Amino acid sequence: MRCCVPYPEPEPLRQKIIPVFLPFAGCPGRCIFCAQHAQTNTPPRPLAAILETMVRQLEHLDAENKRLELSRTFDLGLYGGTFTALDARWMDAFLYEAMRFTAKGLLRHIRCSTRPDCVSPALLKKLASAGLHMVELGVQSFDGLALAISGRGYSRKTALDACAMVRDAGLELGVQLMPGLPGADKETFQRDIETVCALPDLPQTLRLYPCLVLEGTALAQIWRKGGYTPWNMDDAVEALAKACLAVWKKHIRVIRLGVKEEETLARAVLAGPRHPAFGDKVRGTALKIWLLETVRQRKPDGARLAMVYAPKRLQGAFWGHCRIFRDEYAAYGIRPDNVRFHARPDFAIEYTGDSQRRSVNG
Repeated sequence: MRCCVPYPEPEPLRQKIIPVFLPFAGCPGRCIFCAQHAQTNTPPRPLAAILETMVRQLEHLDAENKRLELSRTFDLGLYGGTFTALDARWMDAFLYEAMRFTAKGLLRHIRCSTRPDCVSPALLKKLASAGLHMVELGVQSFDGLALAISGRGYSRKTALDACAMVRDAGLELGVQLMPGLPGADKETFQRDIETVCALPDLPQTLRLYPCLVLEGTALAQIWRKGGYTPWNMDDAVEALAKACLAVWKKHIRVIRLGVKEEETLARAVLAGPRHPAFGDKVRGTALKIWLLETVRQRKPDGARLAMVYAPKRLQGAFWGHCRIFRDEYAAYGIRPDNVRFHARPDFAIEYTGDSQRRSVNG
């Protein structure tokens, strides 16, 4: 018997994003967990200097394309801070310069990050007409208690309304969640994922940043007094792996798992689930959960697993970080000698002991 089963994770997009960081710019206040200078390795700078640096970088890439006769295109991300809360002249200036390079064929897609309480239908439509393609909303959680304790200053309804406004403006939607916030637990995070999956217009992307305790934040003071306990690594990996499987089934791409490793971040982290290979750990765990469940469901009575053919793009994640899942897989008959990687996007699982040989798609 041979079962052919598609893996739910959408194919990753290979487009390179040029990040432009605007730490704290436009923010109405500072959340208890926030230390953007450590997370982005970018200290606060005048917006004029950031804009000048962005233009120089784009000019360099454009000149390099011409010199080497390349046709590379890039995406541009205006991250950090609260882009839609900037003075209108600065929003216009950044988008004007970005559109100059879109017209040259260098930029393909422009996105910004912002807060749910800093958008309006009129503003979003204006940004869409100015060339913006996507808004990533730093929702962090849809739970009212977690939002209040974290000092976010808005409600669940505000977050839901903002998601709808972005899609109504014709823009792509990205959602950022922060599991493990004070006042939240694993059940809270599960409800957040269920909320994302139930949105009338689904987001295109999701970022998942487990809450970390960073030096210089209000959360660090609370943690030192014993008022906050972050998730441990195992719980975070397991919860995010299950979350990935849920949103992948809705064709939502998870484009970030954990905060990007920066030297400044490593020095600032006091506690919380941080690891240089955090994303690999989550993706490997998600694959293991899905594959073992698939093997259990598909195995005919009395049959023995003979071969597993897996998509080549999953080869690095298959055995888990540092091959941690080898023994667990072996208990199901999955061993290095009967696993092959192929160019197809689906899994093919072969069993012996069944006289009939058929293909099952699901």
